[in-house]
Amino acid sequence: MYNLDINFLKDRLLTDELAKGTLTKRPQELARDRIPVYIGGGILAALPLIALGLLILNNQQKGEIATEIQQIDSEIAQLQAQNAQVTELRQQVELARANRQALVSVFNQIKPMSAILRDISDQTPPGIQIESIVQTETPLETAPSALPQVTLSITGLARSFNEVNDFLLILQQSDFLDRAKTNIEASQKIANPNEVSFGDAEKPTNIEVTLPEVVRFTITTEVNEEPASNLITQLTQTGASGLVTRINTLKEKGAIDP
Repeated sequence: MYNLDINFLKDRLLTDELAKGTLTKRPQELARDRIPVYIGGGILAALPLIALGLLILNNQQKGEIATEIQQIDSEIAQLQAQNAQVTELRQQVELARANRQALVSVFNQIKPMSAILRDISDQTPPGIQIESIVQTETPLETAPSALPQVTLSITGLARSFNEVNDFLLILQQSDFLDRAKTNIEASQKIANPNEVSFGDAEKPTNIEVTLPEVVRFTITTEVNEEPASNLITQLTQTGASGLVTRINTLKEKGAIDP
């Protein structure tokens, strides 16, 4: 048979301690049980410090960001000022270039009247006698600042109407005149206004000399718009060497296309 040994005395002592509330845990067990409490307390104590640290860090970062933004704004302002200066300089350069081109364009339209008269004189046939050449200038309505339009009115005498027509065709071939605007304005037969010259001899009293009738004509024409830089050969032949030299200088500097 089995023996069942029960220590009733020990059980009774334990029951009595529980009843009296005097049963206590050992120190190691108490310390182990309080660890979560310590941890929770530490966390609660650290939370304000963490929050304060985060706030300080956040404020510091905000300050750094604000400083960077100010620096960027300052750099943008400097770049904008520089860009404005560059734009102004570019506009000044463009204006100077436009003014120079305008001056070159006007200069390139200049044709010395001496060269034009020389050209007309060189092309006048023997049967034509030029009495006068009247020059008039008319400002251009489309470009008042440009050179005025030069019109020439050529009046002279010819032996016949055919010679007047031939002279018209010669003038229309001129490199300085506008062919489409070179026309005969008037022509009529008149008594020859020339006088017979006997030189140093005394005029005979018993001789009457009658000269044949002549045709008095008026031809109007306009100076064409051909650039002077395209007429270097013609200008050289008519003695406009000064203008030729200036044009060649402008070509060397690139102001006029060669």
